[in-house]
Amino acid sequence: MPTASASTVERLFYRHVIVFPLAALASLWLTTTLVAVDVNKQYTLNCQIAWQYFRQTSEWDTGAVHLGIKNTSDKAISISRLKVDGKALAWPESLPDPRDEIEAGTKRKRWYFPTNIKAGDVMWFRFSRKEIPPGGMTELIVKFQKSPQRPVELEIETANGEVTQTTIEPKVLSVSITSIIFSDNLSTVYIYVKNRGEQTQCLESVEINGQDKTADSTIVGRLICPGRSGCIIVPECSDIAKGDHVYTQVKTKDGTVVGNSIRAFSCFIVPGKPTGIKFKGFTDNPYGQLDLVARESLQKQPTFQGQEMITFWTNQGFIKYGIMAFGELVDCARVHCQPSEVEYLGKYRPEDPHYVQAKVRYIRKALAPRPLFPETEVHHSLMSAHLQGLLSPVEMRLRVYYMISRGAKGIFYRGRLEDKSTTYQLKMLKAELDRIERELAMLEPLLRIGEYVEDFATSFEPLVEPCILLCGDKAIIVILLNHDRQMSWPKNEMYLGTSFWIEPKPDHFEISVNIPPEVKVNQVFEIGGNWSEPDFYIENQCCRLNVNGIVETRIFVLGFGDHPRKDLIAQGFRAIPQEEVSLDKEDNISNADVLMGKIDVLIEEFENAETSGFARSPWDPVLLGELRPDTKGPDIQFEEKQYFFDQLPPDGKWHWHNFYYRNTGKLPLEVALLEKSDIIEVEIPKPVLPPGEKGYVRVGFMPFRQKMHSRILLKSNDDNEKQICLEIGGSVRTNLRAVPGHVYFTVDPLSKEVMKKTIHLIDSGKVDLKIQSVKTSSDCISCDLAPITRDRIILKSHADIFGGEYVQREFLLVTSVKKGSVRKSRCESLTVVTDKGDTLQIPVTLQVVSPIKYHPTRLFFGTVKGRESKILKISSRGLPFKVDTIDCDDVKIKTHISELEAQKLYEVAVTLRPGKHKGMVRGEIKILINCKDRQYSIPVPYFALVQ
Repeated sequence: MPTASASTVERLFYRHVIVFPLAALASLWLTTTLVAVDVNKQYTLNCQIAWQYFRQTSEWDTGAVHLGIKNTSDKAISISRLKVDGKALAWPESLPDPRDEIEAGTKRKRWYFPTNIKAGDVMWFRFSRKEIPPGGMTELIVKFQKSPQRPVELEIETANGEVTQTTIEPKVLSVSITSIIFSDNLSTVYIYVKNRGEQTQCLESVEINGQDKTADSTIVGRLICPGRSGCIIVPECSDIAKGDHVYTQVKTKDGTVVGNSIRAFSCFIVPGKPTGIKFKGFTDNPYGQLDLVARESLQKQPTFQGQEMITFWTNQGFIKYGIMAFGELVDCARVHCQPSEVEYLGKYRPEDPHYVQAKVRYIRKALAPRPLFPETEVHHSLMSAHLQGLLSPVEMRLRVYYMISRGAKGIFYRGRLEDKSTTYQLKMLKAELDRIERELAMLEPLLRIGEYVEDFATSFEPLVEPCILLCGDKAIIVILLNHDRQMSWPKNEMYLGTSFWIEPKPDHFEISVNIPPEVKVNQVFEIGGNWSEPDFYIENQCCRLNVNGIVETRIFVLGFGDHPRKDLIAQGFRAIPQEEVSLDKEDNISNADVLMGKIDVLIEEFENAETSGFARSPWDPVLLGELRPDTKGPDIQFEEKQYFFDQLPPDGKWHWHNFYYRNTGKLPLEVALLEKSDIIEVEIPKPVLPPGEKGYVRVGFMPFRQKMHSRILLKSNDDNEKQICLEIGGSVRTNLRAVPGHVYFTVDPLSKEVMKKTIHLIDSGKVDLKIQSVKTSSDCISCDLAPITRDRIILKSHADIFGGEYVQREFLLVTSVKKGSVRKSRCESLTVVTDKGDTLQIPVTLQVVSPIKYHPTRLFFGTVKGRESKILKISSRGLPFKVDTIDCDDVKIKTHISELEAQKLYEVAVTLRPGKHKGMVRGEIKILINCKDRQYSIPVPYFALVQ
């Protein structure tokens, strides 16, 4: 290679440092050097690095180097050679353009990367195109067999002799772009950013393809707390075409710049082949299982075109894939599988048709969540089956919502629905079909673009996980999942198809949802079987919901845009009682038809009752069957003798009700007041009532307590009823209410901080209120009534909060938990006493969290014949721990603990030795942790089916 002169090298030498984020788990400092090597020709630097980073999608991924190489000249250039750490890599003869193949619809025979690489730890590399058009770019990806432990040096040479040298050194930044999503017509870009540092980050600007889009963008969650995510919605990107490389660059207020690049494809989920139940569209689909495919090429492509497996290997019941799909790389996907299936794949040669079928099945399973999600894993309840067997009906339903949010046009349930062994599942799914269809009809306008966002919501109940589908400018949908789930098998049934779910019921808890500052949540309502409107309030850009328990799942809509009104949605989501729905397998009548039929019958009965003269008062003696004997004197007949008001406002006003009666006798009737209490007023406009006429007793009721009840005693000249007792009462909204109504503390036993929460005491009456005292049920919690002393606490009244002008007049009650005072989860309470004699009790739940984290929470060995092992990952936060095993019958459990390098993680290999035992095996192992002066014991259940 010719050498360059000193002046030429100085003039052409270019060195710069770029801070660029990882699309996944790592970011780096990148040092790039471009050197012209031919002194006899005057080159301009036509080949420039547009972006580069080291990408690692998960802790088990070995990592890959991603480079974007841009042609800044007016002529096309080609890549001729690539070196990694000084070693040249084998070069394929041709590098076709993947976009040309997709447009032409031709069958792709091979992927354009070499498979016979001998350079160090490089597994494979790939250029998206060999010829780079003027102003265009190519993408280089170099995949490693092992994670690099030192800086990676790359050297790229073009056909005209220009050499680009790059050194990549891993370095983690606090902010990264987690995923990028495009709308159907590619006009809107959704960029998700996560804060991985320890300080709050503020998003300042965004660029797409070098153009500043900050003014036109909507930033959802501009202030991102540590561990939280934000979303940037960029509309009107009309210059983006299908297959283009789209560069995104986000800048934070502290100067951190992060970026990413992705090929622009409108992708969505295509469901698998129908199994007897056709739902919303597709009659048949050649793509088989759940996939992400390009919408524009759906009709063109053959069944297996556009995706291929690069490499795979098996380990501990997992299959790991590297996948290419429509020109987009899916680095590695780890797929759960049964141990018998791993053995099945290893038994046959690659050319065996059984092997090919199994390979394609797991390719599709691995491909589903990954192409447009370079970092985040889609929640397992939404996209993949549990190891315990079939999905529960609720998880099926959540997956339908998720698929609709991706733009899928055809939805159905996947699984062995028509198998006799799944009768229980089949009945439950059929009972839910109509309900889901009604829900989807209302949700489709909201679920245009959505993503499962990891940290947009927080649950103060550890057993409940909130999943967020962010729906652009329409609404935010919160799906609550109950993770305290157990399984049970019927006796004498050893196959997994008959498993059913036992769902515990966590009590009241609170959900906190991050909302952007410019968004005003105007209504919160629940959809599904249980229609409700939960209490909510906005505090520090968070919408806090009070949820009164959960059985399976609950779905709430936080509306802030132009979306269907909640009253219309309520009409579509009326729950059908389960016992009234026919679950017969041969019954083809839908739930809606059954409901409408019952409504028609009721209307017909009501009309017949009116025409036949039986539409009378409920106190009519004909209806009661109490025909009284004729009398020649006065006869008093009351229509009602009891009345109870519902939720009266404590406004200090009289509320009136009329008790109507009729003189059915032949002589005048005299009615007078005999006795009443001081809290009511009684008026009798007609003390003397002629025969056949109607009169009434007017009773006034003034509420001042939460619940009130009073009696009125009347006397008359009716010989049969000389004394008449009327009852009146009702429930009264107290003058004081607390927001939130239930306070939850998540107590970390290792934390040295005093946890505090603020309770808003709101006066909803029209009379001034004084708080005399606040009592606590335990010494571990305390409260402070600030800013004035307790004997002078006065809450001024304001307009009724449930109607009229809302004037916020409230008082703050600061509740705190003393450090080190709570060692076990329990429930406490605060009692607020007012000068009116009312007491307001505020429950306080103290939930002690475990000092360690572990995954998975349950070990399922599947169907086993001999010894099997599973990996349990534990993060102990530096605390000493050990694992205790409990043997079950003839089954032996052995464990081996190994520390992972450079991480505070441990792998526990749990080995099951079934011995002579057959059938279902269940038990638990215990993780014992010594923390300060006490020991924690955490059970981890395991299941296996021994053949």
